[in-house]
Amino acid sequence: MLLSLCVLCTACGDAEIPESAKHTESSTISPQDDPNEGLGGDLPVRNEDIVDETGLYEGLWLSEVTDQYDYLEIDADGNWQLFSDGYVLDEGYLWYDPEWDTTFVYSTLDGFMDGGCIELEGDQIYIDICGYFDYPDGRNGQWQGAGGSNWDGEYREDSAESIGSREPYFTRYGFEINAAVDAGTYWIEDGVCSYAAGDQFHTLGDNYTLGDCDWEVIKNYDSTRNGIREIQFDAICYVPYSSVDDFGGALKCSVYHQLYDFYTGKWFTRIDDYKTSSRGKDYYVHTVEWNGQSGIIEFTRSSDWQSDVGEWARVVTVSYHVYLPEWYDGLVLATEPLPDNYEDFARFDSQHSAFAEASIMDIDLLDSYGCLFFSVCN
Repeated sequence: MLLSLCVLCTACGDAEIPESAKHTESSTISPQDDPNEGLGGDLPVRNEDIVDETGLYEGLWLSEVTDQYDYLEIDADGNWQLFSDGYVLDEGYLWYDPEWDTTFVYSTLDGFMDGGCIELEGDQIYIDICGYFDYPDGRNGQWQGAGGSNWDGEYREDSAESIGSREPYFTRYGFEINAAVDAGTYWIEDGVCSYAAGDQFHTLGDNYTLGDCDWEVIKNYDSTRNGIREIQFDAICYVPYSSVDDFGGALKCSVYHQLYDFYTGKWFTRIDDYKTSSRGKDYYVHTVEWNGQSGIIEFTRSSDWQSDVGEWARVVTVSYHVYLPEWYDGLVLATEPLPDNYEDFARFDSQHSAFAEASIMDIDLLDSYGCLFFSVCN
């Protein structure tokens, strides 16, 4: 046994883990060696007479490596489960060795956590195999460690449910659904631009002007059959005369509107790389994933521009046709403000390829908090 412990502590004891290595993590999980190798063929047996420190790690811990796993649940006896999208990814128990003052992580599933070491670092725990875990929203009086545990009953159930489902992207970044379908028009600042159409006397982009406009979304059809929901809706933009430049030449106008995923912030981009649908050549196909469920969203859109319609200089009607999984309710239409100069507008206009399926906060030049957001599924 002593030889076995020496092997373990050589692999992951505090003395052998440089501080720099503790803070250098990979988002890729490497397969581990045989957990029994070098241990005499058996995992160590827990000695009930030893007063160990596993209770220090009791609680619900949110992972910093969120693209691999979500949270770690440890009870007062050191039993643990690692979750991803609400499913158990690995589970086992903690074993404290008082001689080496080290707590080891063992997996009863022979998972990748097996043989790791765990330690408490302030408000975090660190596991050498999979990185750092934090208390959700900081401690905030939620310390669940030794001497103060109330981790049971309703609190445990609610906390696990909250962490297990993760927080939707739009909620996390404070994006509100600030416009409603079938509820009239909503004003947006800098939602339209106008500029010279370009000819032998004008450079394209001359007289670039921003203006305000109004949007409304009208749902025409919403039906579910065989697990697939089909939605048809029109997004209509009304541009007043005061929002376009009157320079006496040929004029172009542009507005921006895109589809996003409420849960992950993903931009459902319209480029040829995502045209693989059997529904038609102009349908774009993306994958949606949330809480362990996965499905396909397919959509197409077409635009109709009209000039000098009553009090409006321009009226554009954009017709969307969408197919999505029955369980999915996170489709969001965003109408967006435009950049304040033509150079950025031209660059922004080419971002469909550069930012394909990027999260909305990562899209360069987009004022995300200036958008109107319509929940299409409601």
